[in-house]
Parts: sequence; C-alpha cells; structure tokens
Amino acid sequence: MLEHTMGAQGDFERRRAELKLRQEVGDEKGVTDDDVVKSYLDSVKEGGVLREYLLHGSLAFVTHQTLFVHGGIINENKDASLSALGRVPDEPSKHFDSVLEWVDKLNAWYRNQVQEWIDLPTWNEDHSSRGGNELLNYVLPDYTGSVVMGRHLLPSGMPTPIPAEIASLLSESGIRRVIIGHTPHGNCPTVVKQPRHQQDTCVADRRSNVEAFEDVIMCDTSYSDAGAPDNRGRAATEVVVEPSGRVLVNGVLEDGRHIKYDPDEDPWVGRWLQDGTMVKARLVDDEASEEASYLVFQVENGYSYTYHYRTASQLLEIGLKN
Repeated sequence: MLEHTMGAQGDFERRRAELKLRQEVGDEKGVTDDDVVKSYLDSVKEGGVLREYLLHGSLAFVTHQTLFVHGGIINENKDASLSALGRVPDEPSKHFDSVLEWVDKLNAWYRNQVQEWIDLPTWNEDHSSRGGNELLNYVLPDYTGSVVMGRHLLPSGMPTPIPAEIASLLSESGIRRVIIGHTPHGNCPTVVKQPRHQQDTCVADRRSNVEAFEDVIMCDTSYSDAGAPDNRGRAATEVVVEPSGRVLVNGVLEDGRHIKYDPDEDPWVGRWLQDGTMVKARLVDDEASEEASYLVFQVENGYSYTYHYRTASQLLEIGLKN
C-alpha cells in the first residue's frame, strides 16, 4: 500500500530503521516485517500518534489574513464554480461566501468523519459502508472541490492564478493570501501573484479597511534536488507569516545560494515574464551588489524544471507578462 497506493516508496524500510533506532541500548533484536506492520496499526489505535494527529488536525485554517490548506482551493485552470472554496461535502446545495464560516463548517464535517471512523473503522457485514468513508472519498484524485487534492498548476507544471471571482471572495473575507503544500514545486517556495488587472479591479481593493487578495505561496519543496538521496539535498526555506499578515521568505537553494524576500514589497517575485518563465526568488548572496539578482524558472511536461539566474536589468529587458 505504501509504495503502490500512497506514493511512499521506501517508507517501510525507513520505519524499520526508525524502530531500530528507538530500541533500548544493548537490544540486538532485529526489527521484523511484523514489527513494522504492528507499528503502523498501533499508530491509529487509541492513544496512537496518527490518531492523535487526526483528532487535532483541520482541513483548513485561517490566521493573520492567511488561509492554509493542504492542496489548494482550485483545480488547475478549471471553472471557478468547481473551486473547493465555500463547499462542504455534507451540504452540497449550499455555498458559504464567508471564508471563516466555510472553514468552521468544513472542519466540523472533518471532525464528524474522523469520529465516524473511530466508531466504525472497518467495513460492515455487507461491505456497504464504513466510518469516515466520505472523508476517504474527499482525498481521491478525481474528487471535485477538495482542499486536499486541489492543484494550482497547469498540466505543464506552471502555476495558474486564482480566478478573479474566487480572489474577490477571499478579499471580502479579509484573506490576503493562501499557503499550500501537497504538490512539489521546485527548489524553493513558488509565489503566484494575482494578475495586476485583477488586483486593480477587485471589489475589496476599493475598500480602505480591507486589503485585496495578493498571492498563493506553494511551499512543498520535497523534490528540491532530485540528485540527492533524500530528494532535497541542502535546500531549505522558511515562510514566516507575521501577525500583521506580512510574509518573509528566507532560505538556501540546493546549490548553496541564499534567498530572502518579502513578496509584498518585491516587484518581481511571483510574476510571469514575456519569455514564458516566472520569477521564483530574490537572491541575497551578494547584498553589496548595486543590482538585485533573481531566480527564474520554467516547467515543461509537468516535471521538467529549468532554472536561470537573472539580474533586475535582464528582467526589465524581458518584461512582465501581467
């Protein structure tokens, strides 16, 4: 199941190694396959670490003008009506325009599903139902409108902005950005800024007490360096959200170069360029330089990444696409 269903190749042996490390000093007993399987089963029993994680988890969370979800709220560049935003599985005929109300309803449904699973973790006698089955369906790839399986990428692998009407709903609820994971996207976080014309025409943009929705930040960097044993190598980045809603991104790339920027203040990061590339990060290795340097990228065929380093002057020559 780990290898063929969950895409977790190697996890069985990594769990075996973990169990071996956790053995008492001097215990030379080997860790059998049955021991590994038992550790997985124990993790979902009462008091198990995975059950506790599920009991304390949420499908969506809002803080500091930021919406956090696992996968996203859109599915590629499909119609906005298919967005996960405002949709709760047990109330399919309703649409919650308030993001905070929607988050509360979605998380309440999630908690009910987890409790159903605890009460009835296996199939009934005629194999027609089991506890939490709707939650299992919610995380399938073909489920429409799931914050777990949402995808903010085109088939090519390049990002796509949020539709204007979805951005307006977020703005009206005081949400400035969405932060997501799930889909690996290169060697550092990818900022996806809304097109300028959308920001200029957003309803909330004209209200002095509400800031317009600005961007999505994709934070799954688990394939930063495919040549490294752990697929990550030296690459590591932190995304810090301050109480004001301001975001700071700081980290190191797989080649050792450092990045640091504030997506609200930087005019280039998160923008598309006329040559089809996109600006991914600002470099800070040579802060004494009079001219800023940037990392730009392009994705083809879903997984083929090309990176270039560009100066601000070179970006000006190429020009913004939006």
